[in-house]
Amino acid sequence: GILRNRGLSIKIYIAGNASSAYIHELFALADRQGVSDLVNYKGVLSRKEAIALASQCSIGLVPHLPYGNNLAAWPVKMMEYMALGLPLVYSNLPSHMSIAAGREIGLSVDATQPMQIANAIERLMLDPHLRRRASEAGKKAVTEMYNWGLESKKLLGLYEKVLRR
Repeated sequence: GILRNRGLSIKIYIAGNASSAYIHELFALADRQGVSDLVNYKGVLSRKEAIALASQCSIGLVPHLPYGNNLAAWPVKMMEYMALGLPLVYSNLPSHMSIAAGREIGLSVDATQPMQIANAIERLMLDPHLRRRASEAGKKAVTEMYNWGLESKKLLGLYEKVLRR
């Protein structure tokens, strides 16, 4: 709604498991904001379908709220979006910030503040140079750090260490 009021009509695609009550509430809110035509709920997707959907997008959103698993977990979706070259709008949670540390993969926001999320989306959409830099930085981070080839070596090293004991 904030973005539409600024003259930007940006579609959002949402996928995943959610109750019908939640989806109804989501679309009621979108309708009240005058953006129901821009909200697309795709339901539960296979991994392949989710990657195909994300690859058609311009920005990856990871606005996790500051509670539960979000406080410590590394969101796989964040790294998948980076691998696809999507510039990110992500939460300023410690786990998210540790992934982004020293990289320009997108813009961090307080996910409890819709205005911050809207400002970050607007900035990325209106600045193709920033979007391209974030895209390249994300792909580079995945290539150099966040990939199974490198992580598997760490995991095997841990197993060897534990098994020696």
